[in-house]
Amino acid sequence: MSGGQAAEIQWESDLAEGTDARLFSNRQRWLSLAVYRHWRRLQYAVDQLVPKSPRPRLRALLMLGMAELDETSEDPERRPQIIHHAVNMAREHLSVGESRLVNAVLRKYSDFEFPQDDIPLLKSHPDWLYQRWKNNFGEHDAQRLMEWNQLPAPLYLHVESAIKEAPGAATDWPDFRTLSAEDWPTALEMISKGQAYLQDPATRHPVQLANPQPGARVLDLCASPGGKSWGLAQQMQGKGLLAVVDLPGPRQERLRQNLQAIAQRFPELELKRIEADLLKPDWADALGQPYDAVLIDVPCSNTGVIRRKPDVRIRIGEGTLAELSALQLQLLQQAAAMVKAGGRLVYSTCSLEPEENEQVVERFLADSKVFEQIAVTVSLPFRDGHDGGAAFLLTKRL
Repeated sequence: MSGGQAAEIQWESDLAEGTDARLFSNRQRWLSLAVYRHWRRLQYAVDQLVPKSPRPRLRALLMLGMAELDETSEDPERRPQIIHHAVNMAREHLSVGESRLVNAVLRKYSDFEFPQDDIPLLKSHPDWLYQRWKNNFGEHDAQRLMEWNQLPAPLYLHVESAIKEAPGAATDWPDFRTLSAEDWPTALEMISKGQAYLQDPATRHPVQLANPQPGARVLDLCASPGGKSWGLAQQMQGKGLLAVVDLPGPRQERLRQNLQAIAQRFPELELKRIEADLLKPDWADALGQPYDAVLIDVPCSNTGVIRRKPDVRIRIGEGTLAELSALQLQLLQQAAAMVKAGGRLVYSTCSLEPEENEQVVERFLADSKVFEQIAVTVSLPFRDGHDGGAAFLLTKRL
């Protein structure tokens, strides 16, 4: 992906990141998600239908038009409207000649046929990722995973257990609700009061493994935007100390806003928000004594949440995993230094890859003489019906 193409498509991310944004009347976000979801197929179609590689702005417009045609394929009466709109956009923002090309290409795309024997192309995933999943999960489940990733992600609201009347529809996971457009105003009000948070059911696992008790000292590392902080505060019943750490930068503002909601909900909870780089020598200076429970949700490849972040499949490459696993091991070692004797350490990712999960923990335990693994929770989307990832509970010996 070139920077120019990405800029033209204007990828956006917010509270409803990855959600089927048609529910929220945001056409731009919906189309952006559709383009990233079908990126490889659309690139292939453009390259086959346009004799000379188009400039980034033209390519972006063609891909947007193709994506909308795909997403509205069950409504053939809309096809002329979509093509007409794309042609007008080309005439306004590109050139008359390019508008003619857009018209011709989108009309041809209606009858375009993809090679039916190229499975990763049909499901718009890179070959290397398909081969990896086929080796790890088998052919059947690798295809199920790719099919899962091609679907729009629902929007889940995690509601605190004490609330009996909550917006949305019940799910297989207690306290998690799926939202529709009419539920949004009520859900937003609950979020602002710290009574609920937008997050996938997979996020419950690391918080449950941490299991902080009321009155405990708890540390949440790599915490932004604050979803797991919200879960930890709920587990603590609003009593104790919750220190929340992330890198300085723009992510801190959203974290600050979410912590304000937690503070409103739990006025007795002592909250500390700290801007720090865990790889700097002095990162822990403001944290004080070791903690009863430490949770670190490390930066990862996001291969367990491609349905929610469809751009992942074009952002990462085969070399990404090795780079990330080295960083993840460093971060886990830093987190371990803040666990008190007898305390709990939870390492979590939203990755499906062994290099970022089991192998990182195995390398950490091989070097550590004081930690042992107690429990592991692995989520697989094609099996569990929600986002994927892994969480490991380690305890520090007395």
